[in-house]
Amino acid sequence: MSKPDHKGRGCLIWGCVVGVGLLMLFVVGLYFVGRSVSRAVTEFVDQYTESVPRSLPRISISETELTEIRDRFESFRTAMTERQEAPPLELSARDLNALIQHDRMFSDLKDRVFFEIEDNRLKGEVSIPLGIFEMGFGEGLYLNGSAVFDLSLDSRGLAARVIQMELSGRNLPEEFMKPVRNQNIVEDVELDGETKAFIDALQSIRIENNRLLFELKSEATEGDKLVGNAEINDASDFEQP
Repeated sequence: MSKPDHKGRGCLIWGCVVGVGLLMLFVVGLYFVGRSVSRAVTEFVDQYTESVPRSLPRISISETELTEIRDRFESFRTAMTERQEAPPLELSARDLNALIQHDRMFSDLKDRVFFEIEDNRLKGEVSIPLGIFEMGFGEGLYLNGSAVFDLSLDSRGLAARVIQMELSGRNLPEEFMKPVRNQNIVEDVELDGETKAFIDALQSIRIENNRLLFELKSEATEGDKLVGNAEINDASDFEQP
């Protein structure tokens, strides 16, 4: 299976969404072990895909509130690129969805994901065109589902682990979920230069009080390349509500 193109910006969260989509395919694939390929494809299409995208929730937000979210986000990115001290960036689910809906940096995610944070776990409701996985079938079909996952940062990089998942309104069976709960679903997702620089600059990613917290390293080493060849967007990348 070839990997989808991740050259668009905002891949920190996009990587998680694609990872969830790949995991959906992987888990469903386990169901078809021992069956013929043609039958597996037919059953997969019939049971786990839909011909129309799922209508995801949208938030209503004022220009004033959007500006405040944008300013916090941009201030943090400026501190990151200029190797300055900064307090952790706190983003609620509402903040995340506002950025996804109105910031061109996250344009790949618009109308494809909606986030909620409950009990300090991130939930993503997704509607992903099956065609992005370039499997030779599935054009015009969608993976519509949701996943609850933990998001963290460790010595090996970004880690996202699925706790629960449903596809086309069906909870995936426990026998399929159990072996994948300890897998980092974004371990093999290729990151663009800006996203890699962003992650390298972070000390931690965690969820506290139902908010996603990004904490910068207190000191950048001489070898850190926080910008590299990555393009940093300016405020013009934001759409008005």
